[in-house]
Amino acid sequence: MFDAELAAVIADPRDDVPRLVYADAVSTVDPARAEYIRLAVALAQPGSTASERRGYREVLRGLSRSNLARWESALKVSAAVSWSRGFIDGVSASYRPRAGWLDVARLAPVTKVAIGYQRDAAAWEALLAASLVPRLEQLRISGAGRLLDLASVPVEALRFLGVSSMAATVPEALAQLPWVSALDTLMINSSRAFNDSGLNTLLAAHPAARWKNLYLSGASITDAGLEQLIRHPVYEGLEIVCLNRTMITSAGVAALAQSPQSRGLKMLEVANTKLDPAGVTALIQSDTLGGLTRLKVRGRVSRNEALIAALRARYPKVVIA
Repeated sequence: MFDAELAAVIADPRDDVPRLVYADAVSTVDPARAEYIRLAVALAQPGSTASERRGYREVLRGLSRSNLARWESALKVSAAVSWSRGFIDGVSASYRPRAGWLDVARLAPVTKVAIGYQRDAAAWEALLAASLVPRLEQLRISGAGRLLDLASVPVEALRFLGVSSMAATVPEALAQLPWVSALDTLMINSSRAFNDSGLNTLLAAHPAARWKNLYLSGASITDAGLEQLIRHPVYEGLEIVCLNRTMITSAGVAALAQSPQSRGLKMLEVANTKLDPAGVTALIQSDTLGGLTRLKVRGRVSRNEALIAALRARYPKVVIA
């Protein structure tokens, strides 16, 4: 039922018009579903007031509590999913995904996929076989080998790539993929093998990258690597830089805080690094970080209540964690 309307939604996940057409069609048999889609689309569109958005969210929460399980059951969902603009838009494979975990992609405008661990070859093969990659906007994978599999797959819609791997070959794999330059977000997690040399390889391969968000948490990046990033043309376009659990010290943070190229940053995370009071003082004294909305410095230095109070006073509108 309503196969044509649903196919139109899946064919163009970014367009809200097919979603509203589907809502009109389904309203005759499931008014709650239709209302959920219309409100979710309205919430995602610009122009509504804060009061209107609060109202949308309240009604959506009620509709979700009463109907979400029923809707997911009808789709025979066998994996963790996320919803956006009235439809399932994301699916995640756990360590051992159940058979058919990706079947929901045939029945929903899925644009976000998270794959399990490197050894989970079946989940990765299922994703490639489903011909879903070309429409994905967000992909999270584990292992450098998965990256090279994408060399021959169209990824024009992809804007977010997350890679979790302990392999030293991740930078080389990313360097071989020209489309990485066009991403909005690049996230490399928990890879101690990703060091200053790997960062240099990545930056050299993508001199004109358009990244807005760069996550390098858990990498073996030192002050030298951070300063290399700051000098690279890509840095000036970054809005989010996450360096949690890296090997940077206060010297690297000071270089970042003093750089004119840091003016575009909206979020900076340097938690659980070698940051000491000197580094926090550099953040306080910086005149280039006025655009920040979030700053994360959690670690030993966060126990210095007077210093953190001074940091909050310097950035009164910034969420500091």
